[in-house]
Amino acid sequence: MKKSSILFLLLALAVGCSMLSPIYKIAKDNKNHMNNLSTGMTQEELLRVMGRRTFNLGKLTVTNPYRSENLTGASGDYQVIYYVTSVELDDDIISDNELTPFVFYENKLIGWGWDYLAKVR
Repeated sequence: MKKSSILFLLLALAVGCSMLSPIYKIAKDNKNHMNNLSTGMTQEELLRVMGRRTFNLGKLTVTNPYRSENLTGASGDYQVIYYVTSVELDDDIISDNELTPFVFYENKLIGWGWDYLAKVR
């Protein structure tokens, strides 16, 4: 019984320490900033709200925004800006499922999220 209690405490400590990783704070802050967004904002306005910073986290460098791309959809050309908004696995790799896409058409924010992005592709 004593061994299992110690093992449980060590596991809880390890999980708790991983939650202190800076990537969790970056994702949480980005998620909170999303509450201040609205459709119709320009890219510059979104960048001001969400922030533009580079975080050096040892093996991992996280930029805000994390990446951007231009794509052509059914109705024209779109710009997509991605921010880290969750951490699925603290593994020094940023996966698509840890990002939120923000979709712009003619420099205006028209929506965000993977479901919205799928609609314009």
